[in-house]
Amino acid sequence: MTRQSPLAPGSPVSRGLGFVVRSLTFARPVIDLRALAIRNFSLGWWVSFVTGIGIFTTVYLTPLFLGRVRGFNAQIGMAMLSAGAIERARSTEPALAGLVGVLQLRGLTG
Repeated sequence: MTRQSPLAPGSPVSRGLGFVVRSLTFARPVIDLRALAIRNFSLGWWVSFVTGIGIFTTVYLTPLFLGRVRGFNAQIGMAMLSAGAIERARSTEPALAGLVGVLQLRGLTG
């Protein structure tokens, strides 16, 4: 089996580069990447992107770990349900509302 170059036409890398070039050169792009030049928007986008990756990998990898490493089968759903219920209870904790005021998060964005 021969390996295809990552920059070959039709590869994900070339399609991604084409998307960026098209978004930056067309007058009315589908997604205007020039908005990322705004510092606060760019910071918020990156934080959301990294958080999304973290949440996705946790939700995806936990059942794999439970099934392959710990040997769970039908118990995986119950383990994920209980973990989700605990996280939900933690996320609605009233102490978090006071923590936001203490940290003064607005000072981070200048």
